[in-house]
Amino acid sequence: MGFMTLARMQRELSAAVARASDLVPKGGLKPVIREHVLADAGGAVCGVKNSILVDIVEAADASSGFSRALSVDAFLRDDLVRSAVLHKLTVIGEAAARLPLESRQRHAEIEWADIVAVRNIARSMRTLQ
Repeated sequence: MGFMTLARMQRELSAAVARASDLVPKGGLKPVIREHVLADAGGAVCGVKNSILVDIVEAADASSGFSRALSVDAFLRDDLVRSAVLHKLTVIGEAAARLPLESRQRHAEIEWADIVAVRNIARSMRTLQ
């Protein structure tokens, strides 16, 4: 993950949870301070919200990256890319379904139910393949 992506994720995360948030790459927190940092950040609940939002952003970025250079026709002909995008849509929907109600209500402008519905459609499509 690049620095610019990490910076964008940090801004989006801070806005989504309505509090200042710091992001570090996996393993970026030294074991000596990890427990203290997580406790100061609000404990496991904060970590769960952050993790869910990171899952959504990473899956959306990956999905976009898979198909960015393809025309619609090329996308439709490429089973590997379609399968990868479908998987990432499922990840996004699963994460949205796990996001605490308080967070979803705070961002009511986002169509959370539609995102979860796309997950359900993506699941059924994978079953049919």
